[in-house]
Amino acid sequence: MTISTLVAQRLFKYASDDAIALAERHVRYQRLDAREVIAHQGQSDSPLILVVSGQVEASTVSQDGHETSLSSTKAGESCGEIAIVLDVPSSASLSALTSAIVGVVSRRHAHMLFSDSGVTRSLIEILSGKFHQAIEGQSTLSMPRAYSRIYAIINAVLAETPDDAFPLIQLPNQAAIAIAANVSRETVSRAITSLMRSGAIAKAGRRYQVCNRNIFAAAVGGDALR
Repeated sequence: MTISTLVAQRLFKYASDDAIALAERHVRYQRLDAREVIAHQGQSDSPLILVVSGQVEASTVSQDGHETSLSSTKAGESCGEIAIVLDVPSSASLSALTSAIVGVVSRRHAHMLFSDSGVTRSLIEILSGKFHQAIEGQSTLSMPRAYSRIYAIINAVLAETPDDAFPLIQLPNQAAIAIAANVSRETVSRAITSLMRSGAIAKAGRRYQVCNRNIFAAAVGGDALR
């Protein structure tokens, strides 16, 4: 991997040249198959993970063996920072949601990177964003209807687009939406199909054309789509 791969990481957005050089020396890249585990729940030396391509999922397993998906991390982002900053075992397992390429950084070298003022600045932004997402996620999960939770996630993507009449949006993949809404991928697929049938969106290559913003607002509120 090249230096440009590291520079593309959000964690290194403000990093000094010395920090980039340190990362270049100590990042170990791995190719992962879907569902391959990188770090285990409770692992005391869980690493910092830089996602280069694909997606990584965080999940927990209860004492009775029930697995709960918590979040997904896309290319250009990182995960595993919180356990390292707090110096505690990983609270979740990290595994490839899809085939992926990741950069793995040991805790010792992660602490060295975090001491760089530019990396610290990015780290604060990243952790603040994750905290906000956790709050939003709890709010979404409190919605009683599965479709409303899915539409709330899609509506959040729409809210970040320019205020055009008919914008094009790139949705997270269905697996990522399923994790965030705590539903099956099949339910996500049915919900998106329902949006298309209602005239809210239309397929446009790999993206979707938004045709009616008002339908989104009604759907999030729990109104049935027609």
